[in-house]
Amino acid sequence: MSQSISHPAGAGSFPCSISNRVVAVGALLVLSPLILYVIDIRPIIATGYLAGLAALVLLVNPRLSFVLFLVSISVKMPYLLDFIAIHPYDIAFALAALAFILNHLLRSGAEIRPTPLDTPFILLIMATWLSALFAYDMRESVVSSIRIVTVYLTFRFVFKYALEIGVRKLLLFFMIQTAVLSALAFIPFVLAGGSFRSFGPAGLALQYFAMTTLPMALAFLIWTRSPASRFGYGLICVVTGLGIFATQSRAPLLAVVVAVPILLFVAYRKARRENAQRAARAVKLVLIPIALLGVTVVVLGETLFGGILTRVTSLIASLQNPEGTVSTRLILWTSAIKGFLSSPIIGIGIGNMKIIHEVVPEVKLIPLWAYVKGMSAHNVLLHYLAETGLVGTSALMLLFWRGLRIGRTNLRLKLDQINAPVSVALFMAALVCFITMFYMRTWTWGQTGYILAILFGLNAAWSHQHRAR
Repeated sequence: MSQSISHPAGAGSFPCSISNRVVAVGALLVLSPLILYVIDIRPIIATGYLAGLAALVLLVNPRLSFVLFLVSISVKMPYLLDFIAIHPYDIAFALAALAFILNHLLRSGAEIRPTPLDTPFILLIMATWLSALFAYDMRESVVSSIRIVTVYLTFRFVFKYALEIGVRKLLLFFMIQTAVLSALAFIPFVLAGGSFRSFGPAGLALQYFAMTTLPMALAFLIWTRSPASRFGYGLICVVTGLGIFATQSRAPLLAVVVAVPILLFVAYRKARRENAQRAARAVKLVLIPIALLGVTVVVLGETLFGGILTRVTSLIASLQNPEGTVSTRLILWTSAIKGFLSSPIIGIGIGNMKIIHEVVPEVKLIPLWAYVKGMSAHNVLLHYLAETGLVGTSALMLLFWRGLRIGRTNLRLKLDQINAPVSVALFMAALVCFITMFYMRTWTWGQTGYILAILFGLNAAWSHQHRAR
């Protein structure tokens, strides 16, 4: 007796679901220009096609665009044109900003949450544009006028995505990113026997990454209980410290020297106030990575770290008899003050410090005045005094002071063991930003402007999150 076996419709055939079709179409879109590459037909068109396709994917995936932007800040690789330099992180910012704006416009009922830093940022933008309007050379002001807007937009979408993704996650990403960049700077430094200053792929921005990350990682080291986590945060501290030594830069080293004792005081007081006895006892753990770095420098001082030790020694000697980069900074600061006195209200114009010798001809009477050509003031406060006058400097001070106050408010939050170090770390980041404003070259443009926006955005998001609770 034969038995008929019924088969469901389509059985034995390859199922073609919607997801399979999407994959097939995507593969076709990607492979078609690659075929053009292989057969060497119109590679420029193929490259443009792939770039446009990638941009389209990023525009419809705002979080992916945001993560790509965070990664792109790690690399300083400018493409120089006749009048401007195009950076990968600027392109990534543009895509992330467009994706952010499109996502906001297309989402019904999307709200714009105000932050305490909106007003200072807007005032700084207005002061910057005012100085540009009356600048000695308006052409020099164009890029800087755009830069401050990009910093504010970055702050806004960091604030937004921090609330969605999580402040702690983004903060940990920032610290791990810094550790990787520090390692990439330290490895060639070791291979060269410490014979040159190594900044790695991040360039000079490594100083800003490192000096904010090291005290933040120490804060996490205090509150964590897991031995594995303590080892991880301790490793971040040590690697980041070695990255600072690889740059042979005294500015971030000074910031860390000032920040670590403050961290010890703040962390101990917070732990005692909140009856977190284990955290109070763990404050001494901070000394382990610091001591390890100190021993490493002493042991390898003559072979590997001779450069940084020489620079520190010369800095101490320059306090009485200025020489080297210290004397150069004094020349730059003197020039900035002369620029400020020439236009104390609105300044000589944003971006015009690099041509201060043209704006204020008497600068040429300063010995070694040629060092001011094309340079910043190497002091954010004096730089803004010269370029934007009292109006812009007041807005700048308000922004940094408000950022520090938000960090201090976050510090007072009584949170659990997982979230408490986030508050301490963000306060330390705001404190380092405030301290270094008085002697670092920049905080408001390029990579450093994006780093500032990230740290301020995380601080504002953490404050908003717990205020909402």
